[in-house]
Amino acid sequence: MLKENEKINQENIKIFKRYNITISGESIYKCCLCGRKISIDGSTSNEGDRLICMGCAYKNFTTTKQAMEWIRRLK
Repeated sequence: MLKENEKINQENIKIFKRYNITISGESIYKCCLCGRKISIDGSTSNEGDRLICMGCAYKNFTTTKQAMEWIRRLK
């Protein structure tokens, strides 16, 4: 079972609430799995919650559906 860095996760949620997608190309987020700085365009999340880079998405999940289920806390 993958466990996100909760401190990074909470910061990403705050940033998303502040900026939404208005500056989506800027690397102001961090992947909550590997900690790498990324933009909202180079990641996947649920409004900033459990935001992960595409590298971690491909590395840890076999399908996009599986990644989205984890992000939405369905698994």
